[in-house]
Amino acid sequence: MGGSMLTGVTLASCAVDAQDRYLAALSGVAFLETASGLQIITASAGENALTRFEYNDGLLEIETFRLSAHAGLHDLVTTDTGLSALARWDNAVTIDANSFTANGAANLVALSNTASAARSTAGLVLDTLKIADDDATPLGDITALASLSDGRVIAGSAFDTGVALLDAAGTVTDVALAEDGFWHNGVSAIETVTMDGKEFAIVAASGSSSLSVFEVLEDELVLTDHEWDNMMTRFSGVSELATAQINGMTVVAAGGSDAGLSLFELTQDGDLVHLYDILDTDQSTLADISGLDLIAQDDRLLLVASSEKESGFTVFELEFEFEEPAPLFLDPQVQIIHFEQTPRLSGHQPSPAPQEPEATESWIDLHLIEDLLIF
Repeated sequence: MGGSMLTGVTLASCAVDAQDRYLAALSGVAFLETASGLQIITASAGENALTRFEYNDGLLEIETFRLSAHAGLHDLVTTDTGLSALARWDNAVTIDANSFTANGAANLVALSNTASAARSTAGLVLDTLKIADDDATPLGDITALASLSDGRVIAGSAFDTGVALLDAAGTVTDVALAEDGFWHNGVSAIETVTMDGKEFAIVAASGSSSLSVFEVLEDELVLTDHEWDNMMTRFSGVSELATAQINGMTVVAAGGSDAGLSLFELTQDGDLVHLYDILDTDQSTLADISGLDLIAQDDRLLLVASSEKESGFTVFELEFEFEEPAPLFLDPQVQIIHFEQTPRLSGHQPSPAPQEPEATESWIDLHLIEDLLIF
């Protein structure tokens, strides 16, 4: 497969709160692919409102859905039925291409200090599995969850300072703590990625402003990389992660309270390679990032970031250059490659093969002749 390289980042569109718009204190933003085109959904915790925008190299506001005044709207999540908006004190809203449906059913997984529950967004408890927290498991005050392709779950705790791998039955199969080399403070977000049959988990920690990568094996978490925010990056206080793949390249976006965000490539070995930093300006909304999403569109990636502080969201276009591997033969017909004889570095020709000595020569004479020929 050819190489991929990020060649440009363009601020494509920006929308901010206004008198007739509900974008105050945004708590989430997400892309929604539909048959008629790409949409952007925003969740406003400040106004308990969901807004739909059409995106086609520009923004067109379509509709707004208001929840009750005390709904406590706080997040957008992707479920088995699509995109849903979660509210603390109200039923969730299922979002499709044309409508917002309150009380829509979508299966979720939630963890607390003492139990894990599969729950529909309509509030019905489908099944409850007791997973007691103890000194050996970091399951107190769960702050981040992510699922793997086979139904396993990775849970992160800000209180217990660690992450746990749970199988589909809810059994904790491995944990990663500070004493294991997982140096962090305050898990804030987890994203999972599958590449060439390998599964990886990227873990963000806001307290330590760090990103950690784990390769997820059958029953083990293997730390493959650990990155700290520094003067050359923009993910201090990281609270949001997003990932997408394009032409075999996995891109990770990370942002928090650093007035910007950082872009990385996740390699097949589980390393994060720093690509670029996007800084906040008067034309963007990257202060106190509250939501991130990435999506591949043709030969580019689209990145959307929402801000709780600046009450708006910004869309960026990421452009890439793809290098195709050179063909072995320019002509599709089979060709014969002739290799020149490898030159000797010394420039000397090899010594001639030793001649078979006369039978009358002694054993000593025989070896003297061979030694002289060798040297």
